[in-house]
Amino acid sequence: MIETIIKAAISFCEHQLAKTCTQDKGQCLQPLFIADIDILDTNSKAQISIGITQSMLQNINMIFLDEADSSKEELTNMLLEVTNMIVGSAKVLMQSEQGVERFISVPRFKKYGLMSYEGSNGVTLRADCGYMVICAKDIYE
Repeated sequence: MIETIIKAAISFCEHQLAKTCTQDKGQCLQPLFIADIDILDTNSKAQISIGITQSMLQNINMIFLDEADSSKEELTNMLLEVTNMIVGSAKVLMQSEQGVERFISVPRFKKYGLMSYEGSNGVTLRADCGYMVICAKDIYE
């Protein structure tokens, strides 16, 4: 699952932001705007966390909304939109590749701060405008 979400995030960077993203080996040590969203199917539930640096979110706001100096509230709203776009795209990819119907929850703002990979699969994506961190944690009910 994490591989498909990474693929969707890289595609978002390349096609929506016109930026090349590369995977970094280490954790991002910059504060991030962090959102959580759940992906569910008939047998499992996974919690996806996406964290984005202020500089990358500001770049996204400039591209989408032509806002050069966004407030924290505006950046938080954009974080939720981007999270929904990336995970929604990954959901469609997973359904077409694996034939399993999945459902996603509404994204929710978690915090502004550092993001830990502890207990999850995580990856840091780097572009010239900032960082995006994606973590996936399986939660079986």
